[in-house]
Amino acid sequence: MAVHKSYCRNCSASCGVEVEVDGNRIVAIRGDSDHPISRGYICNKGQSSRELHNGEDRLLAAQKLQPDGRYAPIESMAALEEVADRLRALIETHGPRAVGLYYGTGACFNGLSYGMARTWLSGCGSPEHYSSFTVDQSAKWICLSRMGQFATGKPFIDDLDVMLIAGINPVISHLGFPISPMPMADSMRRIKRSRERGAELIVVDPRRTETARQADLFLQILPGEDAVLFAAMIRLILDRRLENTSFCSRFVTSIDKLREAVDDFTPDLAAARTGVDADLILAAAEMFATAPRQSASSGTGTNMSAHSNLAEHLLECLNALCGGYRRAGDPMRATGGIFDLVPTTETVIPPNRGWESGPQLRSVDAGLLNGEFPTSRLPDEILHSGEDRLRALVVSGGNPASAIGDPARTSAALKLLELLVVIDPRMTETARMAHYVIPTKLPYERQDLTITQDNWFPYDFAQFSDASLTPPAGMLDDWEVFWELGRLMQIPMEFRTGPYGVSIYRGPLDMTVRPSTLEMLRLACRDSRLGPDDLIDHPSGRVVSEGHNVAAAEHDDGHRLDVCPSDVFDEIRVLRGEVARETGYRYRLTTRRAVSVVNSSFQNAARVVARHPIAPVFMHPDDVANELLANGERVEIPSPSGCVVARVTEDAGMRRGVVSMPPCWGTADPNDGETSLTTALVSLDDGLEAINFMPIQSGIHVNVVRSRRGAAAEASATS
Repeated sequence: MAVHKSYCRNCSASCGVEVEVDGNRIVAIRGDSDHPISRGYICNKGQSSRELHNGEDRLLAAQKLQPDGRYAPIESMAALEEVADRLRALIETHGPRAVGLYYGTGACFNGLSYGMARTWLSGCGSPEHYSSFTVDQSAKWICLSRMGQFATGKPFIDDLDVMLIAGINPVISHLGFPISPMPMADSMRRIKRSRERGAELIVVDPRRTETARQADLFLQILPGEDAVLFAAMIRLILDRRLENTSFCSRFVTSIDKLREAVDDFTPDLAAARTGVDADLILAAAEMFATAPRQSASSGTGTNMSAHSNLAEHLLECLNALCGGYRRAGDPMRATGGIFDLVPTTETVIPPNRGWESGPQLRSVDAGLLNGEFPTSRLPDEILHSGEDRLRALVVSGGNPASAIGDPARTSAALKLLELLVVIDPRMTETARMAHYVIPTKLPYERQDLTITQDNWFPYDFAQFSDASLTPPAGMLDDWEVFWELGRLMQIPMEFRTGPYGVSIYRGPLDMTVRPSTLEMLRLACRDSRLGPDDLIDHPSGRVVSEGHNVAAAEHDDGHRLDVCPSDVFDEIRVLRGEVARETGYRYRLTTRRAVSVVNSSFQNAARVVARHPIAPVFMHPDDVANELLANGERVEIPSPSGCVVARVTEDAGMRRGVVSMPPCWGTADPNDGETSLTTALVSLDDGLEAINFMPIQSGIHVNVVRSRRGAAAEASATS
């Protein structure tokens, strides 16, 4: 029996863990009390990583699709040789844009995979890059590109007097700093400690989440109405002159235009639209604006609902008006443990509408968002009739068949590809349509470093992890798959690395002999603050600095946060003119993070299947009674675009008229009448946002009705 220090790679929290190994099998995973960030905390999903390794449906060899539709094992290198030949032929015949990449959550926390995947795609000469980020939170990129960004970022929870959290439940999702002031690990403890010192918490959410239960002010909003709420709060702040005038005069522009745009959003109008009492809206605006230090943040709930781009923009307007950023003299606790990239001087990174220049999609007028195309457009890039359509797709650590929306259309597109390669340890919904499936090493079988999440820790921290287990024979790491494809295709591999969303050039790779993982990690961290050799003797990770204070700008560079560019002004006026229409649907369905699964991961684990053979749908008990349903009953949930099944789970924290389900649960087969896949309720044509073409994936209009199968079984039993 041996115990190895490592860190969890289920999500960006990267909590420290101790992995107990017997032979070459994980016996237990527990929190590492020596870890300076997570301090012994571990969630259910982190503990479930044991099943990811030990478990039930892991692929131990690459798979190749046979003419009869079945899969047969093939050596990984033999598979890659065939894949490389086919990719090279497609590029020679149809050009580089015949080949694309989809990068998902499952590969985001491999220190080398993200950079090497982009390096390979760039070597192919293709801009066809898609990822899970544009599935759920691309509104943040739109906001930064239209408003600009305050370079020093938002304060940490320990430095705030008021926090506003909208559509995010960090206690369960672990989505936190720097997107929100919360730490990603053990948020509950941090919230309680901050409230003990007098900090206040405002939570905006359709349900009383674990985070909302800690709130000083809870605004239980109707899904999809966040933009209306924030517009009303902005109007109140400006009318009462509660904005931070010194910050605004130095760093903000277009305030008068914003004032004009939101002028009609009175508390009474907002109350009627949002379902939140007008007095609560006023209290939230005053609590937020009058605090010495405040910051507002949102998550997937806001970013996946109607008007998501505008909601994100108006939420950031709250920060811009009140100075909700790290300002001169404020603690600057983290700039990045490895790369030290976050600016430490007050400055604005000006707006940059990158989608207006550079490569455009062929099927629709859409450009790149932070180097990626909107994932909702991926099916049409494959299905459109042009000679230049997308013909080959490599999927790394993602499951687009389940994640995108409209599974019938998405599945038809994936099946039309001349080559679909999935890099994944399991046969996901996407893998079942692939020509080749390449399993790779799992987290505790590889050396790794906290590269992709370097600027996501609350302090300047980094951790190197050695392998705790020996991988199956012939198993490659994710980055090795892309390195080998580059070698076999004989394309230039100009290595780029860095935290997620950042690209740091490290030069051309020698493609004659594949380097070791440790050598690649050293190259990735060359000329940086820390590298793997600085961390090997610190198995629980290392805090290299607790930061310093933000410096004031020495001169005015003229850059400003643009709180109301012309297209945002127009969107606000459209929002104001909306009139409620009868839809014929009684509920709005929101997505929610589940305790036991990460998107589509762990859903086939025996303990999850035993508890939830189909997904739960959470409903207020009064709604359950009103529908003449019972807790645990099987129901059907139709929307204008599809229908899914679920089992009723009573939840008194739900708002009446709102139901919620975990995402990505069930098959993407359009003929499967038993699926719980919420993207089956999503249209890729109706209600799309401008610019990022984000579909409405939360706040979907639905009904909840007794299952016909359940009713038939009940009638049979009665007779």
